[in-house]
Amino acid sequence: YWSWELPECPRVKPVAPEATPRAPETTPSVGEGVLWRWSVGKYGILYRIGWVGAVIVLFFIALGLYGTIGTIVWLFNWRGFLADLTVGIIVIALVGVLVLMTRNTLRLLFGSNAREVVLTSDGFTVTDRSGNVMFIPRDDALDSICISRTVAYGNWPYWNIEFIMIISYGGVTYRVPMNMGDFNRLQEALSRAWGRGVRNC
Repeated sequence: YWSWELPECPRVKPVAPEATPRAPETTPSVGEGVLWRWSVGKYGILYRIGWVGAVIVLFFIALGLYGTIGTIVWLFNWRGFLADLTVGIIVIALVGVLVLMTRNTLRLLFGSNAREVVLTSDGFTVTDRSGNVMFIPRDDALDSICISRTVAYGNWPYWNIEFIMIISYGGVTYRVPMNMGDFNRLQEALSRAWGRGVRNC
């Protein structure tokens, strides 16, 4: 009894710190990869450029109208303040109509209520101007989306808005203008991923 001794606690062998193991590199799955992306930013810039060009053209149209109508009034020997005022009102009215037509045309070509449209192999994700996100699954996407062709102006494929993609899903409709380059990239991505393209409206 008196010869019993407390057992020694086992000593813990120091372990050298190991390097933190690296997480294995993973390749994003096909469903996570972006196949095609559309953003309103470029088309907003084109909208502003279109307005600058329209203002310049409308200015020269106003000068031409003023000169033409003024000449007609002068030939009828109608002069004075009242004649000038009448010519000015007519010119302003005609240019005002042209401004409204130009605004509607530019909005039709470049305007969109969507901020971004992203295509993955799972479907389309649409973000509107308020930041609300709507996902359209693959099974419903191509039945909810169609392409409408517009009139091309000149021979400038980057500037011409030749296509309008109409997205109608869940009671919400989005208009997405596209030039030829964006349209071709969309159709190519859909053909590779889904084996189909967007139908015509």
